[in-house]
Amino acid sequence: MNKIIISIKSSYSWIGLSVLLLYLTSCSSILNTSKIHHLTTSYCEPTCAYNYTFVNKESKLTTQQDSLLRLVLSPQNYFLSQTIGIQNHIASLLECEKDTLKALLTHQEINDRITLYLIEIDALAAELDCYAERLDQLSHYVDAINEKTQKRITILSVTLDAAATASAIFTANPFIAVGGGLASIGLSALTISPKGKRVDIQHKRNLLRNIWYNDNSGKEFPHSIWLIINNPDFCNIPEKSIREGLKERWMHLEFEGDIDSETVKLFFGDGGLYTASDLHDRAHLVKELKAMVNTLKQDLRSLRAALNAI
Repeated sequence: MNKIIISIKSSYSWIGLSVLLLYLTSCSSILNTSKIHHLTTSYCEPTCAYNYTFVNKESKLTTQQDSLLRLVLSPQNYFLSQTIGIQNHIASLLECEKDTLKALLTHQEINDRITLYLIEIDALAAELDCYAERLDQLSHYVDAINEKTQKRITILSVTLDAAATASAIFTANPFIAVGGGLASIGLSALTISPKGKRVDIQHKRNLLRNIWYNDNSGKEFPHSIWLIINNPDFCNIPEKSIREGLKERWMHLEFEGDIDSETVKLFFGDGGLYTASDLHDRAHLVKELKAMVNTLKQDLRSLRAALNAI
């Protein structure tokens, strides 16, 4: 009878140990190291606000000038020239064919406006590139920590299983084997579906949010770029803007057609606790947005070609 009681107590000890180990290894703590602090600091954001007043002035064309522009420019080039503020200059260029000096000065003014638009594209792409690189570094760092934890759990599981088996053999106590087996199974389960460490990221300036909610009230995007990406004439998908097309790709490719409210809040809100997987996903979204911004240069090339023909 005493042996049975001792055996049961021993088995409870193993089960208690297994529960303790499961608790200690399954705790998903928030990482808060100096490296995390540096990587979560918003050093990619511009140090000063964009000023659009110079570029985005309304065109003042006569009916004749407007008709002439629509004859020489495609609908896309017409809208782009209006967006970056060079319609008046193009109209002047068409009217001063014999005035070489005036035409030269007008060409220079057009080039200045186009250069400024290019700088806006490059500046936005640079910010997104910086942010994506930061997310990549963060995700790799968290991955490395999770991998170390995985190895420790695996080693602990094997050691515990071996110790329990040996104890059961030498003491002829099957309860010890059961307790050790439960602990080993529990630890093995953690290696299959680990919670992993998390990182707290807060992002007041969230360019993904602008795309998701179609809201640029905070002027995070340059006004000219925002107008272009919301115009269906610049998208290959019929009756959809570039922004809408990007959001659709995110929905189907990154979120597999289904996204819950918590994920929406995390990715397109003010931030929260990110796992390594979340960081990888966010990096993908940022890189896709950066690629979309860079494709705007293709439309500018078309406008350049049209202007060179004048």
